[in-house]
Amino acid sequence: PELRVRMPDLPTPPEVDPERERVRLFEAFAACLQALAKQRPLVVVLEDLHWAGEGTIEALHFLVRRMVQQPVLFIATYREEEATRAHPLRRLRRELQEEKILFTFTPRSLGRSDVADLLTRVARQPSASSAEVPGEGVPEASVADALLARSGGNPLFLNELIQGLREGRGDPAGDELPETAREAISQRVGRLDERSSALAEVASVVGNGFDVDIVRDVTGWAENDVLDALSQLIDRRIVKESGSRSGYAYAFTHHLVQDTIYGQIAQDARVRRHRRVARALEETFADRRREFVAAIARHHDLGLEAGPAAAAYLAAAKTAFEVYAYDEALRYVERCLQLDSSPALRREALRLRETMRSRRGERTEQGEDLTALDALAQASDDPVFACDVLRRRVFYARAVGDPEGEVSLVVQLMACAARCRDPRARADSLVVEAVHATMLGDRARAARAAGEALAIYQEIGDAAGQLEARCVQIELATDGGTF
Repeated sequence: PELRVRMPDLPTPPEVDPERERVRLFEAFAACLQALAKQRPLVVVLEDLHWAGEGTIEALHFLVRRMVQQPVLFIATYREEEATRAHPLRRLRRELQEEKILFTFTPRSLGRSDVADLLTRVARQPSASSAEVPGEGVPEASVADALLARSGGNPLFLNELIQGLREGRGDPAGDELPETAREAISQRVGRLDERSSALAEVASVVGNGFDVDIVRDVTGWAENDVLDALSQLIDRRIVKESGSRSGYAYAFTHHLVQDTIYGQIAQDARVRRHRRVARALEETFADRRREFVAAIARHHDLGLEAGPAAAAYLAAAKTAFEVYAYDEALRYVERCLQLDSSPALRREALRLRETMRSRRGERTEQGEDLTALDALAQASDDPVFACDVLRRRVFYARAVGDPEGEVSLVVQLMACAARCRDPRARADSLVVEAVHATMLGDRARAARAAGEALAIYQEIGDAAGQLEARCVQIELATDGGTF
């Protein structure tokens, strides 16, 4: 009918009932395409069919079936996240697949080689000056890795990132997402219904991964309401099932989606939700607390609960320390110390950090921790803690090559241990004395101290201590030829 605007002399077709009129229009489309295809094969490209209504989808269905024997190829593109289960496009796809006249192809996310190739092509463009080359001055491999990490291989996000770099906006390893990409994500989220949008916000506070139980506890909704809202988020490709490896059942399809949704939440609402998420994680994963303690710490922290956050960060640091993830453990300890200055917590956190710095050979930083620990020991009336600090200072003096300081500290340690009624502290100090005496060649003193330490460890049932004392005895026997 719109042809009359261009060709007003067209004759008026005879009137028919509305249903027949639509079929006549479809027949006209088919006749037009068939005529165009007579001279040479025809390709018809239809973009963004997720925006199409029922009428357009029915017209396409009619044309595809009518043209099946003609040299006509239809190429249709659409976004899966926008074509929900109720969308007519889904029905069209199922029917055409059953008729075996449809081939579907889902583009994969771009990989590192794709990103590197794209950067090379951009750099070779004749119009690009040296200032326009993305990541100029940064190794090409580093730029590709950074862009891939930020975009997740999403072509839209990658395009925006590269364009931003060409225009001098940001750097390859930056955290900010180009505004155009954020707007695209915001528009997709904006088309959710109210309940699904609220669930997406709560899930974004939990993190990139989440569980139904967690969001249900935070929202206070019935489980059916949560599942209904979650279903729409999955249909729109905002979240996906993540499998068991992540520890969570669901995850956002891209970390930028989660970041964008989270960034739209008011600050006071974020704080309240982080507090509720922290408590939900503690209760839901009580039997797996070690696995989630870092997340619990983060939520207490963002919920402005300094005390619980500091305690959880310290627990997370200990867990990381046990698997030799020292960099991660140090970050947790440092955040713990920033949040809480109570002597008891500082004592434990500084001891852990001093141990890690000792193992990493960071002597300057280790010395600073020992100075802080010594100040805490002098301010306390805990002889066991004082002995532990002195024992650490002996090891430090030995490591930095301070024999005179080591001698003085061993004397102080033995005096402190004599005043201390704790048997383990006494045994620990005797092992230190035995090792020191061995290094000085005083074999008799070393053997006596090691024997006393072993007896105490055996009495209190300390297997690790017994092993340490035995090692000293074996070393003495080996050096003396009596092994």
